[in-house]
Amino acid sequence: EGQHIAVRHAAEHNAEASSSSSESEVDPISPMRRKASDLLSTRRFQIVVGGVILVNVMMMLVMADYPDLRIGTQVNYGFLSFYSLELLLRVFAYRLSFLISFADDSTLACATPPRCN
Repeated sequence: EGQHIAVRHAAEHNAEASSSSSESEVDPISPMRRKASDLLSTRRFQIVVGGVILVNVMMMLVMADYPDLRIGTQVNYGFLSFYSLELLLRVFAYRLSFLISFADDSTLACATPPRCN
């Protein structure tokens, strides 16, 4: 019975805290974050990212056939830079929700077949 009272008290305290904080909160998304989020959600940006991925795959195929190709290293640094900038932009725009949604993705849970059943 003591545990039930403690749980009820904690729930009441959380409800009071959330109602008082929601009245005083200002929209936490800055205009820069909103613009970054808008950019990330456009179809054009998704097409550009998809195109870069396809070019990267083609470059890997070429590098598999011609491993001594000197330009490959510079091109790979370009891809690394692009992917790093995309990741930084996503973390800037979505903050912790980007990382949490990535960790909660159901495809990660299906990495081992027994968990998917």
